Amino acid sequence: RVASSIDEGFAIKEEIGWRVLCARAERSVAGLPADAVLGGFSMGAAVAASLWPTRPETAGVLFLHSIAEIPANARPGVPVQVHLADPDVFEPADEVAAWRSAAETTPIDLEVFTYAGAGHLYTDATLPDYDSEAAHLTWSRVERCLAAL
Repeated sequence: RVASSIDEGFAIKEEIGWRVLCARAERSVAGLPADAVLGGFSMGAAVAASLWPTRPETAGVLFLHSIAEIPANARPGVPVQVHLADPDVFEPADEVAAWRSAAETTPIDLEVFTYAGAGHLYTDATLPDYDSEAAHLTWSRVERCLAAL
């Protein structure tokens, strides 16, 4: 199912349940190589993060439009890119600052990019939040990251 709004997405998440969503994600990646890149958009960043502890050999992690938990077993040097609107109603600046401070104490290779004035889901051209300049810059940075892996 695909939500047509953020509120509908939250309703679907509540209906299905977080554990079921994460279990479905686990099943969907089971056949992928251990070093497959993990990535998630908005709420999907937390889903990707839920997979990370059981996939420590991941080649990299991409969080777009959200921050998410970094597991204790994160491999030293694993590239992690984070792309956030600034400001973002779902990721308040104080929470992002606290997360970033904690993330910098982990062994990951962290890059955090913020996009001033962009809306929460600024990379989706079908939504009112879309920001073509920020989206283009995000995708070029993601492509650079993936090409380096």
